[in-house]
Amino acid sequence: MNRLDFVSDLRIRLTKTRQTFKAVRCLFSSYVRLERAFQLFGLALIGSLSLVMLTFSAARDSRQLISLPPPWQQKTFVNAFNLESYSFPQAANGYLWSFRERLTDNERHAIRIISLQDERVTDIPFGPKDAGTLWVNDVTITADHEVLVGGSSSAGDGQLANFVVKLDFVGNVLGVFDIGSLEPGRVCSDTQGGFWTIGQDKNAETSNSNYDMLRKYSSAGVLLKSYLASDAVYSQLVPRSLENKNAYDLNLIRRFHDPERSPGNIFLVCGNSSVGAYISQTKTWVEVTDDRVLQTWTVALPAKSTGVTGVVLLNERRVYASMRIFSKDGKGDFMRGLYALQFSQDGTASWATVDGALMSRASIPEGFARLVGRDGPSLVYLRNGYATINGTMFCCSPGYYSGNPPLFWSRP
Repeated sequence: MNRLDFVSDLRIRLTKTRQTFKAVRCLFSSYVRLERAFQLFGLALIGSLSLVMLTFSAARDSRQLISLPPPWQQKTFVNAFNLESYSFPQAANGYLWSFRERLTDNERHAIRIISLQDERVTDIPFGPKDAGTLWVNDVTITADHEVLVGGSSSAGDGQLANFVVKLDFVGNVLGVFDIGSLEPGRVCSDTQGGFWTIGQDKNAETSNSNYDMLRKYSSAGVLLKSYLASDAVYSQLVPRSLENKNAYDLNLIRRFHDPERSPGNIFLVCGNSSVGAYISQTKTWVEVTDDRVLQTWTVALPAKSTGVTGVVLLNERRVYASMRIFSKDGKGDFMRGLYALQFSQDGTASWATVDGALMSRASIPEGFARLVGRDGPSLVYLRNGYATINGTMFCCSPGYYSGNPPLFWSRP
């Protein structure tokens, strides 16, 4: 081989080597890109799976928030549901209580209190000392084991005096608080030792004056702050008749309406860190938090003919209510259930059905009946279809309970 052929052959070999190297480099580059693509795909897959798991977890947590576990406790309290003489019982701060709504003398058994722990019964005397009539609109038990009574009294001249009275468990008067012209329809005790009222001022309404309906007081009965302007509430109402456009059907006072069926029913509840009120007539939930700011939501009911029978506020925006959904003909009721309030950012809210807490006369005769209150983190409630001592059934007609129905405890 001469030198010319050798050089030519060397060029050919170098060209092939260069091409081979380029091909190898391209192949390696493709492998790197493929490996990177697989890595990105893996990361994307892991992210998608994580998102799915988070979504599933959030959905699961959401379901847990609106589910009612089986009761962890059941107790029967003798003579707790004497509705012919006493109001429907309420439960909070370790006690179950009910009261007589109209008193004309110092009644020995005006308020009945039963310990949820040892079932001890305490009857407290209360009533007007002089001639006249005393109306009790609401009673609550404080965390300090004191009794707050809200209502009004009338003397011989017919003039009303509104009050909140603080009693001990013997019946001794610890304080009488004159709250002016606002008649308290509901009373609750907060965790700071103070109390709240919500009610109506008939004098202000007669003169078309605006006033605050929700008020906070210290433990000594000093007004600290007021909320919920009456004009804002009345603006959501429809006049009862075209002839009298100023006659609005709003009544928050117990003695003027049937608390089971009246659309004017109202609930005031003190939670762990906030205070809330539900006004049935306007379908409104209002809540005041620790920063003392009032927020308002317009609430959608689960059905048109719905009656709220009980409300419990555990923590901020953690609200439960028992309801009766009436039949279309307005006679009786065909469903009872427990609902949780779900809030939206646009100022609206809706009642969501709580899983495992429905009762229907036709399909679920034994089930949730009605909230009675709370005991710490637990809801205290009644169920339908349970026999009492001597075989007496306790749920026979809408809103009526006889005998000694058992109470149930569940932690939602």
